[in-house]
Amino acid sequence: MGNPFLTDDAVGIRVVRLAQEMVREMAQEMAQNLTAGGGRVAGNGRDIAAGEGCTGVGYIDGIFFGDIRFDEVYAGGLRLMDALEGFQRAIIVDAIIVENARPGRAFFIAERDFPAARNLECTHDTDLVSALELGRACGMALPSEIKVLAVEVEAGNTGVFGESLTPEVEAALPAAARMVLAEFFRREAPDGVFRSNSDSEPQLMLSSNG
Repeated sequence: MGNPFLTDDAVGIRVVRLAQEMVREMAQEMAQNLTAGGGRVAGNGRDIAAGEGCTGVGYIDGIFFGDIRFDEVYAGGLRLMDALEGFQRAIIVDAIIVENARPGRAFFIAERDFPAARNLECTHDTDLVSALELGRACGMALPSEIKVLAVEVEAGNTGVFGESLTPEVEAALPAAARMVLAEFFRREAPDGVFRSNSDSEPQLMLSSNG
């Protein structure tokens, strides 16, 4: 989440973009190794090098490598709620401002702590928690589990025009992206073997509001 033109406010967008690239590279390497060894790519294997928006890796030689959609959603509240519809789980990446911030430090917060994140509320409608309550009351198919990866930034670096992150936050991107992917794969298959029905709905949405 964040604004791509407000320096460190763009950290959520940058983390999600990097996580998508990591999945693409891992899937391509795995497929190449399996093909060289006589393995096969099936399921959604055609999407291994998917373009912007969605990477649906599916089965690679019978092993489920991932079923993830990457999105950049540019507003919180009701708009973000709409983007979450149809997914089982969601991880949202956003900047957070705290006292004595350590720029670049990342940690997960649960739904009850969402108001602390910087961009989950839309000033034109409501905050995400209220939007989710409304959507669930209306019968929308919203994720049963939503987590926010919050990345600490300094307040003075989120209102300054610029398309580059500050050095401390930039350096933290790889670790934050790995945290997102580790959370997905750990919860998807604690035994370390990622399997799924190829006809199942998407497992996870990774969203960064811009």
